[in-house]
Amino acid sequence: MGFEKRFKKSAVVAAFCQMFCFGFAHAGTFVAKGSVVPGSADVHKYVLANGLRVLLLQDNRNLVATVRIRLDAGSNREVLGKTGLAHFFEHMMFRKTRFSEEGQYDRTLAGVGGNGNAGTSTDYVVFYSKFPAPALETVLEIESQRMTGVELKEPFFSTEKGAVISERGINVDNVPMSRGSEVIRTFVEQGTPYEWPTLGSKKDVEGMKIEDVQKFFSDFYTPDNAIVSVGGPLEIKTMLAMVEKAFGGWKGSRITTRGKFPADYLSRNNGKYFVCGEDVAEQTYSVVYPSFASTVEDVWYSMAMQDAMEDNLQGTFERRLQKSKMATGFGFYKEWWQRPNPHAVAVFTLSPEQKFEDVLAAWNKEVHSVLQKPVDKHFRNRLVKQIEVSKAEAALRMTSLIEMHENNEFFNNDFLSTLNMEKFFASLNQQKFRAWIEKNIVHASYYVTAIVPKNIAPTCSEKSFVSVRKGM
Repeated sequence: MGFEKRFKKSAVVAAFCQMFCFGFAHAGTFVAKGSVVPGSADVHKYVLANGLRVLLLQDNRNLVATVRIRLDAGSNREVLGKTGLAHFFEHMMFRKTRFSEEGQYDRTLAGVGGNGNAGTSTDYVVFYSKFPAPALETVLEIESQRMTGVELKEPFFSTEKGAVISERGINVDNVPMSRGSEVIRTFVEQGTPYEWPTLGSKKDVEGMKIEDVQKFFSDFYTPDNAIVSVGGPLEIKTMLAMVEKAFGGWKGSRITTRGKFPADYLSRNNGKYFVCGEDVAEQTYSVVYPSFASTVEDVWYSMAMQDAMEDNLQGTFERRLQKSKMATGFGFYKEWWQRPNPHAVAVFTLSPEQKFEDVLAAWNKEVHSVLQKPVDKHFRNRLVKQIEVSKAEAALRMTSLIEMHENNEFFNNDFLSTLNMEKFFASLNQQKFRAWIEKNIVHASYYVTAIVPKNIAPTCSEKSFVSVRKGM
């Protein structure tokens, strides 16, 4: 399973809110407790003796419970030449353990009326399930078994290698946009932990050795590298006792080293176009503003900028581009899901006849237009109302609610800075807002990536690679 980028405004606002809407206060070993939403209880954070972070949410509105385990064991923990290990474990963790037979996890979860899945990204791997609350102790037990005792042996090792290669063929090799994006990524992220594909290269997966898999597991599948999030209609002390029983004996210490970024990372691609052709019907261009800025305020400012582009009597910026026949689609987002390098990106889709130079000029004009807009009461109220709606929507599903807090913990690791999101928007400072846009967009270096039809640019094959040119 992979994680898709979401460009539409409503989805981006919801995704940002999912990460940043709520916060907590610190207090000793019992690290956190904070009001969530009316009708549900507080979220609590504990740190077990083995370093495992635990988020607990008591929500008595329905009988559904959820367990999520997120580890800092994404593809950015790999090294060039030995890729695909992070995603490989997404598969292996559903197989045999030292404590259970092959397929026992799925049978047990289905037997209690639940279901589960997993996902791998550049920054993390996450395992999640939902089920009737009375089965919580059973689910925690089978989760603990695979986190501490997955069997990295044949024949499961070779079987899952084949499954991973097959998934890559279906989701990447036979999907032109994904295939082309991987090629471009090897250029723009060269020399960083984001250079290789999240699923790993086919060659690396084929050559993967059990010894490499075992080392990756011992290095990163450790309690001090994980967050266990539990939500359901049970008392906090009851859930904590169950988590401690299941995971208190989990041992190990994470390897903290990870790949570094080149000193010229933020400027080396400035002024370049990375364009290649695939079997696609539309052109997809991205204007990328490299950044290491990953504070909560950076995300909030990007949300405010996005909203300012939507507030126009002639319609949203995307609608205006469509009316003028310059583009068929548009999106703007801040890559909060990548912690070390959360770029700001403007994405445009064009028909084969439309010109990127036209939309680039329109984009620059729109950015300067936003700088002239007043940050008044009307603008602030719009932002506050959007956050309120997103919070209310997420609160309808307990599984989404606990994921919000988990995102907060994993990406930001600072509950206090997120306590006042609505207050931030309600008192948004016009001078600081404009300064953020000028620094991060107007005066920032950027480069362009694009996947276009084959008749427009050289193909994204290993022989032609990417057409790179300057002159922006």
